[in-house]
Amino acid sequence: MLISAGPDFSLPMRSVMERALSAVWIVTILARCLLMGLYGARIREHLNQRRLELQRAHAEVHRLATRDDLTGLLNRRSIRLCVESEAAHSAGGPPPLALALLDVDHFKAINDTYGHPIGDEVLRQFGLLIAREMRVSDRAGRFGGEEFLVLLRGVANDADAERAAERLRQALKSHAWASIAPGLAVTASVGVAVMRAHESVDQALARADRALYEAKRAGRDRVCVG
Repeated sequence: MLISAGPDFSLPMRSVMERALSAVWIVTILARCLLMGLYGARIREHLNQRRLELQRAHAEVHRLATRDDLTGLLNRRSIRLCVESEAAHSAGGPPPLALALLDVDHFKAINDTYGHPIGDEVLRQFGLLIAREMRVSDRAGRFGGEEFLVLLRGVANDADAERAAERLRQALKSHAWASIAPGLAVTASVGVAVMRAHESVDQALARADRALYEAKRAGRDRVCVG
């Protein structure tokens, strides 16, 4: 139609039929562009939705790989990686950090007396209390069973480490455990070790573990420094 209109290459508008055909042609092109635009918008919306779903799935996979299902704290592997990463940042000297191992006192007796669902709830709230009481810079994880590990950043001496651990112990002891089950009382024994120069993570953990067992031998519900 455009070619037959002449050298000016304009839309054929000489007759009513030509004007009608030109109008139909323009409307068809505009409708096609509109439909393509709507289709493209739906494709973009679908792709964005898929991207969000993949992000949520990735976040869930990461959570399952790094978090303890019951308490929501880091799992054993993840908290150990945090400690190793923090220790690796030291430049020849001892990194300013301490490790606190916390163990629920008489946890087997709690399970035997109140049942495993109550025991699980104790562990869950134990983890929540640790997360609430520790500093923003600290990290905490469930190290195994009823044992928890807290990484205390910026703590370079025994006195500061003991104070931080004692604050956690007191918060755990004063919690309203009887709201879970009448007569329930929960305490924790804590072993603390400040990281030393040229000391491996395993060596520091071993000292914290020995301090924890010393707290248990001394009567439980206390903090000992290794």
